[in-house]
Amino acid sequence: MTELAYNPRYANYARAHGRTPEEQVAQDHLDWPGGSMCGFMLWNREKVGEFGKVNPDAFMAGGLWDHAAYDAWLTAEVDKITATWGEGMDKKPLFASEELEPLTTDGEGV
Repeated sequence: MTELAYNPRYANYARAHGRTPEEQVAQDHLDWPGGSMCGFMLWNREKVGEFGKVNPDAFMAGGLWDHAAYDAWLTAEVDKITATWGEGMDKKPLFASEELEPLTTDGEGV
């Protein structure tokens, strides 16, 4: 099986919620059954807005143009969040569902 490579922004989204990207994909399928990327898109949009307040020069004509600066800022922000977590801390649920339901290897439930 080929190892999946995740977008660094999605990997940070997963880290911010105490999960690996694989765990977050499974959780997002539970939380957003009609559009599993919805949670990530909402989270990323919020983070872009936060970044715009501290680095407005990274935007041109209303859109983000300094993607490298945003990605570096996002990683640092997630590092700050995860640095406050103690050893053995339970993973923070993203939305209403508390636990992951197991996925089958034949793709059912994915």
